[in-house]
Amino acid sequence: MSFQSKLDSFVESFSRVFDRNASTQQQLSVAGAVAVALAGTYFTLPSFDRKTLPSVKKAPTPSKGKEGEPYPLDIFPGGNWLDTPVGRIRYYEFGPPSSSAKGHIVLVHGITTPQPWRALAPALTEAGYRVLSFDLPGRGLSDSPRVPHDTHLFMSVMTYLLAGLPAWPTRFHLLGMSLGGGIVANFAHYFPQRVDKLILMCPAGATPKNSLRPTARFFGSAYLAYPLMEAMARTLPLGLPLSSANPLVAWQARKHPGFFYSFLSSYRSGPIFDQTDVFKQVIKAGGGKVSAIWGDGDTVVPMRSLEHLGEEGEMLRKNLSVVPGGDHFIVVTRPKETAEAVLKHLAS
Repeated sequence: MSFQSKLDSFVESFSRVFDRNASTQQQLSVAGAVAVALAGTYFTLPSFDRKTLPSVKKAPTPSKGKEGEPYPLDIFPGGNWLDTPVGRIRYYEFGPPSSSAKGHIVLVHGITTPQPWRALAPALTEAGYRVLSFDLPGRGLSDSPRVPHDTHLFMSVMTYLLAGLPAWPTRFHLLGMSLGGGIVANFAHYFPQRVDKLILMCPAGATPKNSLRPTARFFGSAYLAYPLMEAMARTLPLGLPLSSANPLVAWQARKHPGFFYSFLSSYRSGPIFDQTDVFKQVIKAGGGKVSAIWGDGDTVVPMRSLEHLGEEGEMLRKNLSVVPGGDHFIVVTRPKETAEAVLKHLAS
């Protein structure tokens, strides 16, 4: 039955309420059905009505310099918020003035830990670089929009941020860690004219999702509702990069109402798997301007993930710095060696 036929049938049924020839029983049954339908619409429509802007879980706002706060408001100088259609984004812009800076660099963190640059950032500013760093949606002090945390969202947030900072130069360096590696690779792919040098730190993205063990693959599928995913992530040892031993993860789990959704949506929809085509094109197009830094003991995103990139993976190996004894979080656990490697690639 076509839509028009169904509409005609409904109108005909509805008209029986006012049909003097219809029996009282027919009139009452149709009137009752209409009343139930209208009541159901009244009570459920607000839940299903699609708004122009997504709903947003607001980020916490800690006190400035609060004693014992694992994520203080002034973790870096130059902190501010940018209002966007997907919520407020917390960012920090600091270092030498643009007019005298040796260069400009944007830092993009991973899936769980905002602003892991406490040792790297001072090394960059002391070397003359102006730094821009921001909290990904649902991490740190950025709001969590209830939309898929996919490449579209991350590209939108970065373009909102750059558009909101008109003094930021047209071309700049990009560094992304873990999930941030997949994000900056996509940015360099879609906006190559904006990127000078691209540094991938323990980058996620090259691993195909179908190579994961069944539990992790199922967890990242679309079969689980988010409340169930959150309950599982909180209670089960799933092998995800979500350690409560990390004080910032524990703080976000307690304080940020959108943290788990943003983490889970990033794991499910973000550029964390199946980005081989993007990586290959960026490496081939960028040549010596694309480099990588890896810990040789990284078990979250092992260096062998480069094997998925074929010839382009071998190209990247020629511009790869390995941190001996380093794990996935070399920027925190091996800060001196990591900073030296970053500055080397920026200077080359």
